[in-house]
Order: sequence, then structure tokens, then C-alpha cells
Amino acid sequence: MTGRGRAGLPLVLAVAALAIALVTAALDARAAGVPIPEAAQLDPGWPAALSGLAMLVPGVLLLRMLPRHAVAWVLTGFGLLVLADGMASSWAGPTPSTSRLGRRVPRPPTGSTRVSVRRCCLPCRC
Repeated sequence: MTGRGRAGLPLVLAVAALAIALVTAALDARAAGVPIPEAAQLDPGWPAALSGLAMLVPGVLLLRMLPRHAVAWVLTGFGLLVLADGMASSWAGPTPSTSRLGRRVPRPPTGSTRVSVRRCCLPCRC
């Protein structure tokens, strides 16, 4: 990769991070009034997105000036990872139209779901 191609990489990463942060904020705003049960153990995604941006901004700035700097790559990578984690947390949270966390999921019948390992996995004449 030439020096000219690397100069655009920090800009692309910054735009992608901003898009992820905006999606996280939009998902959290959509689920603002929905109660989350304690058993779900879900948190809003915006704190993780904020800390991901706090790691990513110095990483992108370092990458812009020093493209081969190892700490810049580590900061940028972990910043993107934490941003993605925040967005996943917001995505998994309840929304007003699809909240199913409060409902009880029925269990399948015990007799029909039992599978014998010998019949399924081992080559024999069962």
C-alpha cells in the first residue's frame, strides 16, 4: 500500500466509527421508554460507544501522522471493537414493538426432544 492510500484509511475509520456511534444512539433513543427486566442483564449501548470513541479518536489521529505506529493500531482496533460492542448491546435491547424479554418462553416437550447419540452420530444399523 502506498503512502497516498494509507492517508485515507484514518478518514474511513473515523466515518465508520461515527456511523456506528449514531446507530447506537438511535437504537438507544428508540428503546428509551421500554422497561428492561433485571434478568436480561442488558445495558444501554451509548456508554460503550462513548468509551470506544474515546479510544478511537487518539488512535485515528496517531494513524494519520504515524501510519506504522503499533499503539495507534491497537487504540483504533479496540476502539472499533468497543463501538461494535455498544451497538450490539443496543441492538439486543428491547424495542417498543418487539419487546419479548418480559414474556415467558415455553419449553419444548421433554419426550419428543430427546435424541440418542448412538442413533444420530455413530455409523451403525440402528
